[in-house]
Amino acid sequence: MTFTPPEWTPGDRLRAQRERLGLKISDIAQRAGVNQETVINAEKDRSTTERTMVKLAEALEAPVEWIRNG
Repeated sequence: MTFTPPEWTPGDRLRAQRERLGLKISDIAQRAGVNQETVINAEKDRSTTERTMVKLAEALEAPVEWIRNG
């Protein structure tokens, strides 16, 4: 049987990077200038505007292209 890694969604990458940095949802919300619900929704792959995705990526010190596409 061959191992197939799970497909990561943008929300998975947002959450993984936040956890890698040791930050809470409130920390990222403050850094990005958005509310906590916005971060929660993005991590759950709910509709997120491009502008918000860029803000979150910057707050997480990660390229937005990686967040979107892996």
